[in-house]
Amino acid sequence: MTVLVKGLVHIYGPPGAGKTFFALTTGADPKKTAFLDGDASKGKHIAKQVGVAHYKDLTAAGKNKTEVEYHKKVLATINDLPDGLELIVFDNPIEFFKGAHSYVALNRSLLREKWSPSGVFAGAQEWGELRKTHLPRIYSLLQEKADLVIICTHEKQQSDSTGVKTGFMEPESDPSLRTGAGLVIRLGRDTRNPENAAPVGLVIKNIGTIDKGKAIRILPERISPGTWESIGRYLKSPVGDRDLTDDEKPEGFEVNLIHGTLNPEQKRLYEWRREMALIQADSSLAEDIVSAAANYPETPPPALPAKIVSELSEAYPDLTTEKVREVLSGSGAN
Repeated sequence: MTVLVKGLVHIYGPPGAGKTFFALTTGADPKKTAFLDGDASKGKHIAKQVGVAHYKDLTAAGKNKTEVEYHKKVLATINDLPDGLELIVFDNPIEFFKGAHSYVALNRSLLREKWSPSGVFAGAQEWGELRKTHLPRIYSLLQEKADLVIICTHEKQQSDSTGVKTGFMEPESDPSLRTGAGLVIRLGRDTRNPENAAPVGLVIKNIGTIDKGKAIRILPERISPGTWESIGRYLKSPVGDRDLTDDEKPEGFEVNLIHGTLNPEQKRLYEWRREMALIQADSSLAEDIVSAAANYPETPPPALPAKIVSELSEAYPDLTTEKVREVLSGSGAN
């Protein structure tokens, strides 16, 4: 048998949603399948049941290794995979993604020689290099090895720049994966029919085809059940621009997941959390300023704010002397 879809596919969702089972039931020949197991929990048993020929336990391979050593070990494992595979499944690569930044940072001279001969890499440039070249090259290498590459990840609660949970769920992966993948599906429980054991696939990034010079979308936003058998039916009869059936239309929570939006209640909760976090942060800052002021009892008031800013600059990079004066004035610690 051959795989129905080719290229890079990203599958994510909560634990127990059936991501690994979905990834290993594409119809690919088990003898031409490789499974890179970054979790080694249920995946190992599923791979054994399917009869995967090239199973790699990355959890065991990473034992007693640093982030960079682990990243290099996985890179070597990928390079050593045979060519001509039908399917590669990379299950839960979160530790691999974490080590990528350190790997890029430790290879500055090599990266500068290849891509920035006259410049100097700073932190932001390392992240840019990571997402523009390093990780995409790995995705490309995987696709050179196999017709279909499926990367499965968990999902996590999104946090804003202050660390407050927004209420929105997002993939636990590097953003470059969504950019590089041709198809992205969020696999989860059927919220409409909780007793239904089969998962539902929410299409975050669709695939299409060309018919008579016109681009035609293949999948609906909601696939129920979320199986390769269902996807196969749409490949034979693409959705196109026809009206979706009720079962193909996401609703409520599913719409929020697909489009990255919050319903009014979620938005109110996020705004409340953010307000509380800001109050707490402001309170902590005020306490630290007053405590710091006590360390300089002999310093004249005009020079005190600069001393405090210098002491607290690491914890509060945006702290100003004006803010210090404001806090000290309100506390009476002048």
